[in-house]
Amino acid sequence: MPRIRKGQVAAFVPRTVFRERFQNSFFDPAFDGERDALQRIEAIAWKAYKEGRKAPRTRKAGAGFADPDYELSIEWSATRARLRAAATHQKKASTRSRVLLICGSARNDGSCPGEMSKTFRFVRSARNVPR
Repeated sequence: MPRIRKGQVAAFVPRTVFRERFQNSFFDPAFDGERDALQRIEAIAWKAYKEGRKAPRTRKAGAGFADPDYELSIEWSATRARLRAAATHQKKASTRSRVLLICGSARNDGSCPGEMSKTFRFVRSARNVPR
């Protein structure tokens, strides 16, 4: 049986901090007309957070898992299936080799007008290298 590692869970935040973080997503005045609706949605989100409902849509894990009756996230299961299919495809001898380029910069010419991120330029440059 695998040993479960623990100790990486972020500290539980109080309601006031949760509310502030939630509301920061709707800072734009365009949301002002929906403040009542957002307060109702924030209350639902707080309840889910407080109850630890990270995966509200689940199904039984099934065969091939240590605990077939464990409730797995449907989203996680679908991602796992896609990753397994991609790995199978990648391992075929007939599959071309490739390189994954990732642009992880949060800045773009929309958030920093007039300036494209150096990371984006580097990735675009690497993408144009002849194969």
